[in-house]
Amino acid sequence: MTSSKTSDNLPAGTLTVTGLHPSGAGLSTFEGLTVLVPGAIPGDVVDARWTPPKPGGRFGLAQSFTVVSASPDADPTRCPLADACGGCPAGRLRYEAELAVKTRLLLEEPLRAAGFAVPVETPAGQPEGARTGFRNKAILRPVRIDGKLRFGMYRARSHEVVPAEDCPQTPAWMAEALRRTAEVLTEVPLYDEKTGEGILRAVLLRDGAVGGTTDEEPGKAARTRLLTPVLKSFDAVDLQTLDAMLRAALAGRDGREEKEDLRVTLIWRENAEPGNAVPGPGRSWSADAVDAIDARVMDDIFAVGPDTFLQVNAVQTPVLYRKAIDALELTGDEDLLDLYSGVGTITLALARRTKGRVLGIEVNPKSVENARRNAARAGLENRTRFEAGLVEDLLSNLLAEEASAGFRPVKAVIDPAFKGIEASVAKALGDAGLTRLVYVSCNPQTFVRDAKRLEAAGLKLIRVEAVDMFLGALHLEAVGTFVRNG
Repeated sequence: MTSSKTSDNLPAGTLTVTGLHPSGAGLSTFEGLTVLVPGAIPGDVVDARWTPPKPGGRFGLAQSFTVVSASPDADPTRCPLADACGGCPAGRLRYEAELAVKTRLLLEEPLRAAGFAVPVETPAGQPEGARTGFRNKAILRPVRIDGKLRFGMYRARSHEVVPAEDCPQTPAWMAEALRRTAEVLTEVPLYDEKTGEGILRAVLLRDGAVGGTTDEEPGKAARTRLLTPVLKSFDAVDLQTLDAMLRAALAGRDGREEKEDLRVTLIWRENAEPGNAVPGPGRSWSADAVDAIDARVMDDIFAVGPDTFLQVNAVQTPVLYRKAIDALELTGDEDLLDLYSGVGTITLALARRTKGRVLGIEVNPKSVENARRNAARAGLENRTRFEAGLVEDLLSNLLAEEASAGFRPVKAVIDPAFKGIEASVAKALGDAGLTRLVYVSCNPQTFVRDAKRLEAAGLKLIRVEAVDMFLGALHLEAVGTFVRNG
């Protein structure tokens, strides 16, 4: 079939989507050219118009499309926002089909290509009755639609904001909090990341009770809901007045009509850096002088602030952590390592399952501060140690220092960020004499790379499990088990 030209001189034609690109866009081929179709899914037949590849580029990019024939794996009931919002590129697929595609594309094919013959177990998918309202964190950007302030997500492969206050993955209170926030902040100029002008950059929300209550005592009202408006500058607004107005609105006492008290903790963040990172570097301010809310993960309660890393899927996080802990095959008396330990979620779970000590290393000083606070609250401060810094800078020296006190870790959990681990960390782990290591990964590409590094250091990959933490997104959390070679 030959393509035609549209009025804007772009090629156009009918495309059959046969797969998914790692970005989540649909993959199709037209007369030898691979065209990415953001928002389309395997099996769709679409009429599209696309921009040709730039010089040296490999892909055309669909600018718009209409579905001529929907994929047999399409499920139009999953998300009413899926056609516009870029947050869930696989959100139109039947969930079972999504899991199959992600397992093959993200784990099976990369591992096979790298020469690993280990089995990949069927992923632990989200239970059918828990596929809405499960996210404990959301970041939404401001946009004006017909003069009205709204909050939303970026459209696929763009920075155009699509209203998404009613994302079905978030708890209902977040949508109501965003509507009340929009009423209060409606006159604040919106930040433009291209020019650097404007004030209101985003709103971050967290819910610490999605996975269960955090009340430690009967009748005690824990802080479990957080709302953080992110501003370019505190000095550009009357912050205390805005804070008083927003607190009143969130509490349902703004004087106009009686509304439910959402019981939200308000912490403001200033971020003057260019770009779109949220919350980003900068100072925080709260009229209550608080810096965190409470969040329950498995057996413990954790202090969680705007910057804290915490798995966003409250339903699947215990599933993921139990797989990691079970893979260690603990005997109950080992010393253990927890690298990239965050606020200590895995560290404390390990400390509850061994009589030995657990050493955690985390780059974010605020997370380390909260981890120590969390360990003290759990009564585990004497069996845990947390240090702030890069793992590659601290690990070898800390192991040597702790060895003089009789600390001999034989097993470890590592849960690095998207970029994975440095080659020096793999070598240090190999030199540490570990008998077993469990690698929790959110990025299969770096996981495969690091598995090669670990095998070169004497730790052999024997099993890969997967947990779906990101419904609708082209991501899986992998749990790889390594044992000492020989």
